[in-house]
Amino acid sequence: MSSICETSTTFIRRLGNHEPRAWEDFATKYTWMMRRWFRSKEFDGVELDDILQDTCLRVFQNIHQFRSRGHGSFRAWLKEISRSCWLQAVRQSAYQARIRHQVYNLSHLVSEHILIAIDHQIDLLIEEELIDRALLRTRKLFNESTWNAFRLTVIEGHSGAEVSDQLGISRELVYKSKERFETAFNKELRILKDLD
Repeated sequence: MSSICETSTTFIRRLGNHEPRAWEDFATKYTWMMRRWFRSKEFDGVELDDILQDTCLRVFQNIHQFRSRGHGSFRAWLKEISRSCWLQAVRQSAYQARIRHQVYNLSHLVSEHILIAIDHQIDLLIEEELIDRALLRTRKLFNESTWNAFRLTVIEGHSGAEVSDQLGISRELVYKSKERFETAFNKELRILKDLD
C-alpha cells in the first residue's frame, strides 16, 4: 500500500535525484501500467518493449522538468510521454515501410480508438488509486474493529453473521460499523476527486 501514496512530491524528488531505489519503484509501479495501456495496440514493426524502453528513458531524461499541478498530474504527464513514444514508434514503422496510405489509417485509428482506450485505462487506474487513498485516509478515523467490519463485509464479501463471529461483536454492530466507515469513505473519496 505504501507505493499507492507515493506518487508524491517526495517520490518525484527521489526520481529527480536519480535514486536507484526510486527508479526501481517507478519500474514496479508504472511499467506494468504502461504495458497494459499498450498491450493490444501493437502493429507490425512496432515492438512494445521498445516503446516502454523509450518512454522510461524519456521520463528519466526529463523528470527534472516535471512540475506538479496537483493530484494526478504525474500520471497525466506520464500519459503524454507514453502516448508520444507510442505515436513516434507507429510513425517510424510506417515511414520505414514507406506505406503512406497505412500512415493515414494508423493516424485515424490512433486518434479515434486507441487514444480513447488508453485514456479509459488511465482513468480506471486513477480511480483505483483514489479509492486506495480514500481508504487509507478513512482508516485513520476509525478503530481497528470498525475498519475490520467494513473490510470483511464490503471488500472481502463475508456475511454479517460470519463477521460477527470472527470479530466477537453483534451483527447489528457489524452493520453500524460498516455503515459509519462507508459514509466517511465516500466523503473522503469525494474530497479527493474534487482535488484531482
